[in-house]
Amino acid sequence: VYPDSSSGVSLSNPESEEEGPKIIFPPYQDIPQFSYDPEGTYAVSQSLLSIRRNDPFLAGILNSMLGRFVITRTCPLTDRGYHISIAPIGKFPVYTPDFDNPDDKARHDRMGALVNEMLELHKHLSHATTDREKRIITQEIVSTDRQIDSLVYGLYGLTADEIAVVEETVCR
Repeated sequence: VYPDSSSGVSLSNPESEEEGPKIIFPPYQDIPQFSYDPEGTYAVSQSLLSIRRNDPFLAGILNSMLGRFVITRTCPLTDRGYHISIAPIGKFPVYTPDFDNPDDKARHDRMGALVNEMLELHKHLSHATTDREKRIITQEIVSTDRQIDSLVYGLYGLTADEIAVVEETVCR
């Protein structure tokens, strides 16, 4: 289930958390990053918030350069980093795929595959023992990240000039 673009994203209340898949993130971050937790491994607390959706598609959008661009423009910057809270993140313009459109379904499925690939690459990186192995996996992570960015730019219909603004403004 996806909200329409006007409804944005809804966050979970930590007191009402149940176990299950979710997107997790700390409320203060220097560079906005969201982790997809498909197994529901992590507990939500005051220092870890969640978006209660089993949704690698949304995780990919939030972690993309465009996602970071929007978040750094809508969430206040404090001495602890960007404060990512219910009010600004709830207004995030989530792209709603039309599953009757084969192109939209294919983009949705591709995003899920890329996010799951990213999870696997990070697992492999944490187990890498040689510098060469770490370098190769890191290159694959960078490549996968670029593929996600490209997919998100296409979803939102950004022009080359708009992409240049996003990429010049946002640090990885």
